[in-house]
Amino acid sequence: MLHATTWESCPAELLLSAAAPEDTGKDARLLEQLKQQNRRGLERVMKRYTAYVGTILRNVTRGQTTQEDLEELTADVFLALWHHAPEMRTEHLTGYLASIARSKGYNWLRKNRPETMPIDDVVISDDTDVSAQAEQAELAGIVQEMLAQLPEQDRELLLRFYFYR
Repeated sequence: MLHATTWESCPAELLLSAAAPEDTGKDARLLEQLKQQNRRGLERVMKRYTAYVGTILRNVTRGQTTQEDLEELTADVFLALWHHAPEMRTEHLTGYLASIARSKGYNWLRKNRPETMPIDDVVISDDTDVSAQAEQAELAGIVQEMLAQLPEQDRELLLRFYFYR
């Protein structure tokens, strides 16, 4: 189970500087534990690299994920690491995690892409008729002139009756 703080509760400095921890000796031990399917090793990796993986996922998905999606993707990265640990041939755990995270993030983007239409299917209609607009403006001007010639009470009565219903 993924035990991580929520992304909202992490300070921005921590998330922005969530560079991978650089202790190759510790990583080598963690890799050996993972290859032997040691659960404690997985827990240590998750504790150590959750912010790193989350940052990569957020950057790859360009912030389009919800908090729940981000947490699920992070868990998926560690699950994939666990399943592929016995056949891992790398000494660079951070690079391996980053590769899995990018792949999971791109797959999420492909699945959750907004529907688009081919440009050939897009119909642009022009409902505006310039001559009709010109006539409408001319008529509005004539009505304004006629209203200006009426006494104040009559003008107010007509405006309220026809325009403020």
